[in-house]
Amino acid sequence: MKKNVTVCALSVCLLLFSGCSLAGFAASDDKVISETAANDGAFVLTEYENKVTCECDLDKDGDNEIITADYSQTLKDHQLPINMNVSESDGEAILWQDMSLGLVSMGEKSYYVTELDGSVYLMEYHPPKDRQGLYDYSLKVFSIDKRGNEVIYVQISGEGKEEVDEFNKQIAQYMDNAYLIISTEDGNIMTSRLVLRED
Repeated sequence: MKKNVTVCALSVCLLLFSGCSLAGFAASDDKVISETAANDGAFVLTEYENKVTCECDLDKDGDNEIITADYSQTLKDHQLPINMNVSESDGEAILWQDMSLGLVSMGEKSYYVTELDGSVYLMEYHPPKDRQGLYDYSLKVFSIDKRGNEVIYVQISGEGKEEVDEFNKQIAQYMDNAYLIISTEDGNIMTSRLVLRED
């Protein structure tokens, strides 16, 4: 009988210890590292341990959507893409998703949020980069409608090395007021507060 009580007591302790550990892990995952409200509250950027979120009204219906860049799995396996998505305000329904944002060269790009003409937009930026003698760069500024479709505000792109300066001049007006959500340029995961991986 004593043996059974001891085994039960040990089992309960182990379960409680495991539960505490898991709870502690979950809590640290949700710990807010920094929060930035910009443009009179038009968007709020929040950084956690392994993800960045941005609350803003991307479909212009008066309710905020949630942009999420979750890089927890990418930190474990550098071949896995970052889970970049836009969901409804309750976080349930995914409206839009980009599963190509990664650390491998073809996935290197950045996402920003900005406000233009009183509306909030996402910006996808591919920097000018020499890829074996080929240059391919672009900036896409867009919102998301209620069906999850991209509504393009402006799109600028180029392919030649000689056009890079002109491209940089064209995009400057959009980059000046933009806030970084996530970047994988040069194979690093970058947010506005830190670089999480360096080669």
